[in-house]
Amino acid sequence: MKSGGINTSEQFVAVHCDGTFLSLWGMANSIGKNGSKELCDYLVVCDPDIIIVSVKDVRLASELNSVTAEKWYRKAVEASAKQVYGAERYLTGATAISDRSGRTLPLPSLHRRQIHRLCVAFGSQGRLGLPMGDLGKGFVHVTDEVSFPVLLRELDTISDLTHYLDAKRSFLHSHRHVVTPGEEHLLALYLSTGRSFPDGYNALEAVFTTTFG
Repeated sequence: MKSGGINTSEQFVAVHCDGTFLSLWGMANSIGKNGSKELCDYLVVCDPDIIIVSVKDVRLASELNSVTAEKWYRKAVEASAKQVYGAERYLTGATAISDRSGRTLPLPSLHRRQIHRLCVAFGSQGRLGLPMGDLGKGFVHVTDEVSFPVLLRELDTISDLTHYLDAKRSFLHSHRHVVTPGEEHLLALYLSTGRSFPDGYNALEAVFTTTFG
């Protein structure tokens, strides 16, 4: 949604990022191709980690069915993932990235980079689960306007956040495409088991049973 020419969902994410530890390493609306096209909505660079954030705000139709759900997923999640993949592709040929103010962030060398792909999908109002996994060209984390601030509040250092993203990706590795009830439920599982994901039983089933049962 736009308010006075400002994308309020992008502003929401930027404000939450800039109000946390990410402000030390983050940049909103970085510049990509041709020095004019926006690369992504928020970029975090803390050697060797790079977090690419894309935000989409798509209102879910009041009548929820397979057609309206698919339309929302396509515009809010798949389009966001496409932007993240495109930004990652651009960064492979870059050594630094800038914003329109001229601020520049140097990038880690290509062989050292650890890429984390993060989409923030607005508009479902908690009526749909969030898909995550390999959405075409690598694992993508998907959050919404509820779980994104929780993520930054509970994981309040860059190492805490990247460790969680790595642990979740490894935990879900055997599941190519998972639909979760919300990032906050996976985060709660992670925190309740000593900042790791449990093994030895189907923890995903436990999450789904608790939230959907």
